[in-house]
Amino acid sequence: MAVEDALVLGQELRRGTGVSEVLSRFMRRRAERCRLVVESSLEIGRLERTGAPPAAQTQVVADALRVLAEPI
Repeated sequence: MAVEDALVLGQELRRGTGVSEVLSRFMRRRAERCRLVVESSLEIGRLERTGAPPAAQTQVVADALRVLAEPI
């Protein structure tokens, strides 16, 4: 995520238009993808705590990785 953040921030900085606008565009581009990672991590933790089968955890990881494989 940090590498993706750096790439997106670099792209937005190249577009210019002031710090506030750059950061606003950066947040719009990153928010949903970061939310996916956080929610997936929370779900994996919940599944572990409840003793769900490993396949359930693997499915959450697979679903997240499928989305994360898409271009940023």
